[in-house]
Amino acid sequence: MKRFTILLSCLLLMINNVSMAQDFAPVGAMWHYTEQFAFQGDIDYLTIHSVKDTTILGYSCRRLDCKPLDGLPSRIQYIRFANDSLFRYVPEFNSFQLMVAFNAQKGDSWKYLVKDWDESIDTVIVKVNDVERITINQRSLRKLSVRYQVVNYDINGDSIRSEAYDSQIIERIGDIHYLFNFPISASIVIDGNYSAGLRCYEDAEFGLYSTGIAESCTYQYVYVGIKEPNNLSDLKFFPNPTDGWLHIDFGNLKDRSVQVTDLAGRCLMSETLNATQQIDLSALSNGLYIVTVMDKQKSIGHFKVVKNRNR
Repeated sequence: MKRFTILLSCLLLMINNVSMAQDFAPVGAMWHYTEQFAFQGDIDYLTIHSVKDTTILGYSCRRLDCKPLDGLPSRIQYIRFANDSLFRYVPEFNSFQLMVAFNAQKGDSWKYLVKDWDESIDTVIVKVNDVERITINQRSLRKLSVRYQVVNYDINGDSIRSEAYDSQIIERIGDIHYLFNFPISASIVIDGNYSAGLRCYEDAEFGLYSTGIAESCTYQYVYVGIKEPNNLSDLKFFPNPTDGWLHIDFGNLKDRSVQVTDLAGRCLMSETLNATQQIDLSALSNGLYIVTVMDKQKSIGHFKVVKNRNR
């Protein structure tokens, strides 16, 4: 009887360990992100929804339905999770590529390929700068502080520029900027939508996690202020990427202010500028930032800036 009790206890422990194993993106899981619009004050939300199990290339995987971002993957994505690693199916290459190694250690790195707008193939190198544990919903989870290094190539295969920005990846939840954190060249002003960070993640077993960057998972804001004719047509900013000083030429716009936020939506700087001014970003860590042009506390436009290391 004692032996049976021991065997039963071991069996229950094994079952419990299996049930506690991370199941990334279980069916029904939902992500909400803040959706920001360039050259508009509107704020909406983006969703990624895990909808069903399927099979691709012989692998069991999950289908995710997403609202696509400008320059980012299409609405339907397929992922698989194995050995504490997240892989994404890439139709352009008909293969799965490693997106996140949740069990990575400080100094580890991995890379994946993306096809650029001109059909050239770029390389994204993800390097782990630090690893720590955080507690969310009474669970101890790994958090990776990572740097995305993007090497852009032209159609002839020649390297034309390299950009970098920092982000964080949380076990079970993914990148706090966007689950499919594909970089867009920050040297180009994009008149479209982009993710400004994770608001909420939820699944039936894990529960709801809110980052607090918005009033709710589905918070929306529509800017209905007076529209100024050609209010940003003369806006210029340079250099981008920058190693410190960023010059902003407002053209005919007078006495505007700017806010600098990170990809999680945290405000890092706020300054009032004259017609032609500059701001010093040298105190910020290397990475990708959002600069918002303000008029009387109302957002009238955004652009992206890469802060590179001092030369």
